[in-house]
Amino acid sequence: MKYLGVDPGENRVGLAVSDPDGKLAIPLYVLHLDGSQAQVEAIAQVAVEQRAEAIVVGMPYTLRGQVGPAAARVQQ
Repeated sequence: MKYLGVDPGENRVGLAVSDPDGKLAIPLYVLHLDGSQAQVEAIAQVAVEQRAEAIVVGMPYTLRGQVGPAAARVQQ
């Protein structure tokens, strides 16, 4: 299965695609966040172009495995 990985940060989001076996991640893009619907649609378009079967969103838990400020922003 091929995945599109989305790694959200405070100001940027990283995109990576897996190999067809889903074992190796290959970096694609870093996008600067502006919070627009167009940006969400652009990420969806990358998934289509890369023929990703699923999208995986990273969750930045704290080192103790808890939901901190960064993870709370992702959940929103």
